[in-house]
Amino acid sequence: MKTHFYILLMLGMVFLLGCEDEKLGTDLGVTNVVLPDISEESLGTEITIQGNGFIDCDVLALSPLSGGTEQPIYMETREVQSDHITVLYPSTATKDSYGLVLVRGSKMRTLGVINSTVGVMPDENLRNALSALFPDIFKGEKISSSAKYVTFTDGTLNISDKNITSLEGLEYFSNIRKLICNNNDISEIPAEVLSRLSELTAQNTGLTKLELATSEQPNTTLVSLNIDGSTKLESVDLYYCYNIEKFSALNCKLVYLDVRNYHSIYGGCLNYNSTDFKFTFSDDASKERLLKMESWWMDSYYSNSGSIVDAINNGVTVEGYDWMHDYPDGNNNYYYSYGKYQKTMKKYGEIPDINLRNALKALVPDVFDGDKVLTVAALNTEYFRNNRPLILAIRESLIWKDYNTSADTKTSFWMEIIWEKSILVNTQSVPATRQVR
Repeated sequence: MKTHFYILLMLGMVFLLGCEDEKLGTDLGVTNVVLPDISEESLGTEITIQGNGFIDCDVLALSPLSGGTEQPIYMETREVQSDHITVLYPSTATKDSYGLVLVRGSKMRTLGVINSTVGVMPDENLRNALSALFPDIFKGEKISSSAKYVTFTDGTLNISDKNITSLEGLEYFSNIRKLICNNNDISEIPAEVLSRLSELTAQNTGLTKLELATSEQPNTTLVSLNIDGSTKLESVDLYYCYNIEKFSALNCKLVYLDVRNYHSIYGGCLNYNSTDFKFTFSDDASKERLLKMESWWMDSYYSNSGSIVDAINNGVTVEGYDWMHDYPDGNNNYYYSYGKYQKTMKKYGEIPDINLRNALKALVPDVFDGDKVLTVAALNTEYFRNNRPLILAIRESLIWKDYNTSADTKTSFWMEIIWEKSILVNTQSVPATRQVR
């Protein structure tokens, strides 16, 4: 009997695949059938098929569209009303598409094709580029569930020069590691895509923002970033990109760039003035233009050329954030090794903890510029030459949270970090491989 049913089912599927829906007729009195979208989350859960004309004895089955000898998958009926039938979608039904067949006694009819999808990709040109690689991956705009499993040669997807305006939906292709999307008018790249990339090349695009990382979600995968010619992008923040080694933003119109992490991670991984680090700021002097970097690399013997020097000469405000570039002189005063361009920099440190920052402001207000620490002034302040250890009249839980040492030890610990290394960071949230600054 089961073999007989399977033959009928296959014949029905042949009929389905060879005809348009409107040509199926109204067999068994079932009309106006609406099939739901299925996703991986649907496996093992109830789904409902809408329509008219269902009766109590109706049973639904799934038939693989690939042919072969695979048996149909019968679905457990949970509820039948004349206008719908609810079934348990099998946890074993993991293919992208199945034919849906209605069985009523010895009769049957095909209801359509039920597809498992994960999302949509509105941009037709992007769909066409991916369809050339994976012909069966789309159902109209909908992306088949198998997108998350497809692979790319060397992890690379090159979609340059395709007239693409949106990358929405690309996040469902989870095995992309290197993205090349030059000469497309795209305004942004999905954050989930960026978080997986080791290399991004987006030259001459319409990018207006690039959200690479935050303190809560640092980027530990991106190694190389090239956005040459993307003139609409004004701001790039690489502070929480812990592994980046190459950065290029030539022929851009930047007004904000933060690259401070390059030398505080793993002992320094990028020469600011090498060919691995290059950028162009906007020439518009009416805009507030700011570059944040670690100024210790801009010592006199590195100050003759490079993108940072070009920015300084172009009137860009450059803030230098230091950790171990402050050298004491013979009188135990600290100073910078002032090269030609070091003199143009504002030298700052940061104290992220607001309670500690406010306490120190009350003690030594002259070493602060707003919430930023003037590092040389902080190192040379007489207050801390004459008042050791540092005593702060603030509840310990606000400042020393998560540290299990004595009060005196805590005091001397933070004294060393703040006043000898210039910058205090929350060491509880910094990767173990990153140096405390």
